[in-house]
Amino acid sequence: MKLMKATRFREEYFAKGSEPSMNTLKKLIDEGGLPGRKIGVIHYVDLDQLSKSDNPLVNRVLAA
Repeated sequence: MKLMKATRFREEYFAKGSEPSMNTLKKLIDEGGLPGRKIGVIHYVDLDQLSKSDNPLVNRVLAA
């Protein structure tokens, strides 16, 4: 399992000015819409599971 902090994921996978809010990313992780987990107070995206997602948002990010 390769984890990346949600803040870094947001910076690397979205163009400046078009990135989702941190609240949106946290909600997606918490509700299972984006593969990841919360460890302590920090949200992480599971990059290994990212490519296996059925979520259209995730698939658009991967296609970019």
